[in-house]
Amino acid sequence: MRSDSENGEDDSSHLERRSYIKLTGAVIGGSVLGTTQAGRASAKTRHGITFNNVVDAVKDLGCDPNGNGDVTSKVESALDGQTLVEFPAGTYHWGGSITADTDRIGIRGKNDNVTFTFPSNYNEFFINTTCNKALFENFDVDVRANQTATGIRINSERGFHAENIEHIGRAIVDSSDVTRCWQLRVNDPNSTGVLKDFVAKKGSAWAHYKSGDGRAGISVYGGKGTVKIVDCHLEEFGNNGIYGSRTLSSVQVIGGTYRNNNVCGIRISGEGSYVDGATVEVNPQKYSGPHTLEDDAFTMRGVLFEQGNASSATGGNFDEAGAKVRNTDITIENNPTSGPGIAVWTGGRTLKVKNTRITYNNDGAPAIRREKQVSQGRHGPSPNPRWLRMDRVKITGSAASGPSVLVGQGNGSQIKNSYIEQSGSGRKGIVFSNSDNTLVKNTTIKTPGKSVQLKSSSGKTINVSNSGSAPSLDLSSSGSGSGAGSKSASKKNKSKSKNESGSSSDSSQGLLSKMTNLLVGSASGAGANATTENGASGADTHTLEIKGNGSKANYTFAVDGTLQPNEDPGSFDCTSETLVGENWSSGAVSNSSDKFLFTGSVTSFSTDGNLTVQVDGQAVDPNALGTEGDKQHTLIIDGSNSNGASKYALSVNGSLEKGTFAESDDTVSGSTARGTVSDRRDSFRFSGQITELDVDGDAAISFGQQ
Repeated sequence: MRSDSENGEDDSSHLERRSYIKLTGAVIGGSVLGTTQAGRASAKTRHGITFNNVVDAVKDLGCDPNGNGDVTSKVESALDGQTLVEFPAGTYHWGGSITADTDRIGIRGKNDNVTFTFPSNYNEFFINTTCNKALFENFDVDVRANQTATGIRINSERGFHAENIEHIGRAIVDSSDVTRCWQLRVNDPNSTGVLKDFVAKKGSAWAHYKSGDGRAGISVYGGKGTVKIVDCHLEEFGNNGIYGSRTLSSVQVIGGTYRNNNVCGIRISGEGSYVDGATVEVNPQKYSGPHTLEDDAFTMRGVLFEQGNASSATGGNFDEAGAKVRNTDITIENNPTSGPGIAVWTGGRTLKVKNTRITYNNDGAPAIRREKQVSQGRHGPSPNPRWLRMDRVKITGSAASGPSVLVGQGNGSQIKNSYIEQSGSGRKGIVFSNSDNTLVKNTTIKTPGKSVQLKSSSGKTINVSNSGSAPSLDLSSSGSGSGAGSKSASKKNKSKSKNESGSSSDSSQGLLSKMTNLLVGSASGAGANATTENGASGADTHTLEIKGNGSKANYTFAVDGTLQPNEDPGSFDCTSETLVGENWSSGAVSNSSDKFLFTGSVTSFSTDGNLTVQVDGQAVDPNALGTEGDKQHTLIIDGSNSNGASKYALSVNGSLEKGTFAESDDTVSGSTARGTVSDRRDSFRFSGQITELDVDGDAAISFGQQ
């Protein structure tokens, strides 16, 4: 059951003593304690935790291995802070619970055939310990009795080790506060607790959230140490599979399977926390529990991140930024709720997602979502930085409508070397909302709607394509601690492939061919003298910087060589969508700068506002830039090398007329032109700036002479 300290009301439970015990109902003298003293074996060390004494639960404590007697008081009598209690094969019944404030506590089965049973209407931790160190391993917890839910609570100063434990049965209790399987804490920042090979495949019921007091699989509350969760298998919990957020602890999830858990499969915080090599899934066809309470707080997500200033649990502070997901396989299949595969809540800070595969078949919701910087109930939004960084991420599926990736107020977000293919009607690729200085690079995006869209955002794209094959990913966990598994622990579901580069786009794709998807920048195809990605430049490369002077100023310019955004530090201060092609750009600045690298000369430049232009570091008059002389631009839509017809629509904020290559079936209405090209070119002359350019096809776009 949830304690006050999990709610953040008590963060002062560090041990100030190491060697004395405070046991509820303990037998201080008499035959039981005398028997245990007589039967104690020599010291034993398990998983780095040493006990001075070892007792046999049957021979030394008199516990019934046939489940006919209550073992609670017998076990409790031996827990003196230095004794390990070992259970031989058998069934042992717990009628009560133990609360122990001690140095170290240890309970383990001697083999895999140890089961603990509990009476009906039992809803509490059967072990609740505040300790220096703890050890639990090799037993099953049977919760099949009516209205029964139980688990173990560990508040450790210097760590714990729990391994090879399974919960059998489905714990559904008619209570507003249902006991979770584990409630874990490590106080020492330099210490680690490990939970390994824990299995609970029928946790409770997937919609039993109960206002936050439904059953969780693993809860990490408070503390400042590290909790490693290795190769565990959790399914069908009503209140998170792993609830490890709103804490200053580092929660590290390595391997394992997390399926059909309400709120999310895995929920963690910031710096030092990560998911590595896990399998996370939502799939109603694999759910075996009851369909009750589904109209109340029922949303299933894959992985969720939030730091959260949860009262005094974190001292009123947000955890440091730095959460990560890597080598992980996430599948959201016909989710009955609207949850994404990866969610960063408003209280979450930065997140890096690397070498991860997401199969997403859930209409209307994003596969990855970074929420905006707004309050969530009593929890305020996190401070900056709040960026999302994706590298070698593969998103596939048939989801329709809405964006595949949605980033809200995530300045500095970057998506590189990734592949997005979502085939449903109206599906978009990446949408940045109120996010500045964003980057999409070396990425393939195959969606019916726009590939990259900026909403009150700024940024650039480099080598973004709408064609190319999906990459293979090796999802082998890079984390330590992965074991061979236990009698019932699930094996990690990895998809390995030798000699795979993991590259998610073909570097030869060049300029994004579907211009409806080109919102900020593509500049592959820069000549031999163009600046390379590491900043090296040739003798013919020039810099162009456009500085805003406080108010929004639109601009359009073209060069007769190549053009690309400058990757040196500097933001794109665009208040509307900015277009960058192989030899041209149309955008806006207000309070900062847009920076470019180009070869050749500036052939045209126009602006409708007050801005400053520097070429190679020297200020120039923007009205004097250009070699065409009449401040008009020529846009060419070339379908001569395309595969089939390309439809286009062009809108500007100035004058617009047909160029030499336009044909009679191409139309111009006011400041908008529409047409189709196939095996030929169309051209238009305009003044002002491009406000919209959509091309449905792979025609090439350029500025130049007719």
